Amino acid sequence: MFDLENCAIPAVLAQAPAEGVSERYTFIPTTRLIDDLRTMDWFPVGAKGSKRAQDTSARHMVRFRSREHLESPVHSVCPELVVVNAHDGLCSFNLKAGLFRLVCSNGMIVSESVFASIKIRHINYSYDAVRDAVFQYAAQMPQITQKVHELQAIDLDETLQLTFARQAVALRFEERANATNLVDLHALLRPTRSADNGQDVWSVLNILQEKLINGKFVIGEKKRQARAIQNVQRTISLNERLFDLAESIGKLA
Repeated sequence: MFDLENCAIPAVLAQAPAEGVSERYTFIPTTRLIDDLRTMDWFPVGAKGSKRAQDTSARHMVRFRSREHLESPVHSVCPELVVVNAHDGLCSFNLKAGLFRLVCSNGMIVSESVFASIKIRHINYSYDAVRDAVFQYAAQMPQITQKVHELQAIDLDETLQLTFARQAVALRFEERANATNLVDLHALLRPTRSADNGQDVWSVLNILQEKLINGKFVIGEKKRQARAIQNVQRTISLNERLFDLAESIGKLA
């Protein structure tokens, strides 16, 4: 279970907004949302964000899992609720749909095309608003699960797998026009565990997502280890765009 009291991300525990925010800004600590979700049997299982002591207002992300899935993790993929927040006066609570693969302890974020994120403005924050958002999320979980099943049912030949990998690398390194020439696509597609074996879109998506976000690949002529993505917004954006790319590749199969 996630140890909130010893969380290394200052913004998650912050009890005051950033200096200089408007007096009209309503500060709602992330810990309040965590407490409210706990009463609905959704518990924090992980967080991401800056660990620098001075970044108490920075954008951060907390992942939640229901009591049901914590106590009975019988499925290979568990639904998660992903909450993004910041205390800089520019960010609402942003609730997104997540998926957690037990086999690799890796979390994915579903694209906006499958589940439109739910925003709760700080000024309108209430327990009822959070409860309604959770109900809305729960109501759409069958649709999200169905999308996973659809991706699992589509096999990709080697050409489409390489196309998928090439376009995924381009998304990861948008600022480097030649990035796809600096990454061994065959190595990038190689499963790191037997449970990842498979040619279906879902399996290939998970291999690429885990490696590209966590830096589990080498790049460049000198074969240097890639860096993991630490920035919360980049993590979310790449997750969602990879999910959209998977759907597009699946339509080509």
